[in-house]
Amino acid sequence: MLVSLSEFGIIRPSHSAVATPFSEAHIPHSSFLQLKQLAFAPGADAMLTYSVRQNIEQIQVKNYVGTIELKDGTQIEILPKTDSDSRQLLLNMLRTLRNTPFKSIGHAHVGSAPQSVKELFIGAFLTEIENIVGQQLGKNYQTQLQNEPYLKGKWLINKQLKSGTVSRDRFWTESDVFSVDTAANRLLKSCLVFVDERSTLGSNKKRITRLRHLLYNVPESNNLPRDFQETQRLSRGFERYRVALSCAGIFLKNKSFSPFAGVDHNFALLFPMQQLFEDYVTHNLVKNLSNCQVTRQDRRHFLVEHHLGQRLFGLRPDVVIEAATQTIVVDIKWKTLKARNQVGHYGIEQADLYQLFAYGKKYAADALYLLYPANPGFAERLPPLSYENQAMFLHVVPYDLAASGAENVRKIFPDLC
Repeated sequence: MLVSLSEFGIIRPSHSAVATPFSEAHIPHSSFLQLKQLAFAPGADAMLTYSVRQNIEQIQVKNYVGTIELKDGTQIEILPKTDSDSRQLLLNMLRTLRNTPFKSIGHAHVGSAPQSVKELFIGAFLTEIENIVGQQLGKNYQTQLQNEPYLKGKWLINKQLKSGTVSRDRFWTESDVFSVDTAANRLLKSCLVFVDERSTLGSNKKRITRLRHLLYNVPESNNLPRDFQETQRLSRGFERYRVALSCAGIFLKNKSFSPFAGVDHNFALLFPMQQLFEDYVTHNLVKNLSNCQVTRQDRRHFLVEHHLGQRLFGLRPDVVIEAATQTIVVDIKWKTLKARNQVGHYGIEQADLYQLFAYGKKYAADALYLLYPANPGFAERLPPLSYENQAMFLHVVPYDLAASGAENVRKIFPDLC
């Protein structure tokens, strides 16, 4: 069973009232009990909130997107809450998310309609393995212990004496064999078996079958921690494995971006929307402001410059843009603003204004920018907010998720393009 809903959506047992599309989903009572157990797991409160409203149990998902697969096979797909195509937006964002294997999701996937987000992740992993196999599997020399009727390699005299098999026709030997039986290949084979048991998409199943056949002479890993440790430092011939092994770590170790580990569920792959949006916008700024120096998470300044010979409280602005004649500091927030809510300060957090003021001072910024996703109630930039009697301005600007990165950058920073 596959159910889809937006972040901050509500999940209820199926015996309750009719669900509101996208903002609410219903699952069988037995599945709801499994999700309820997960909601009370350590760390899950950052992702799921259980409550009872009008004598009906419900679980609200928070600002994580991706997929949860319960033990009974129920798949819960959580998509960004936006007015644009949510699945395509998630796909576009995943392709720009730093430190993940999903950069390999190509433009051919955009606009496609896989059965679930999970199948998309599996497909990206299979593409990586296909690229590796197309260049032939990497090999390493493996030391093998043999008891053969002939001498080959190093004769282990002590082992032969201890084993009591002193004979003229059998020899204990040790030799190096150039083999595909490597830690990296074993992990890929184990991950193929893992996704084979969980994929239901026909095209993915066919690809998995073909790849398992091509890796038929590679055994599965019998010690995952050891093999992952061995692949921490890849030799030159295995550098091309890096993305695929990262993906294998997510699958086999359940090393998701979610705050809980897989005990009460079959599989989960969840991403914080704040991180997705921040990386997506930053990627587009770097790409489309080629005539500027664009730095993400700059670390050159501290709030406290001197204390007992140390600097304290490092500043980490999302983006610093340095042009020929000006410096701009940008902060990026995944939050809904309302331009008409002037009494409530439009929904802007006061702490964010303090933070940007500190950024402006330390970086001697000519302008400060707060970027939020555009929505029907926030389609145009707000009037500038002035710090220190108009000595420094803060611009609060919508980022249109339905437009391209280039279009957004031209609209937000017309003087820099």
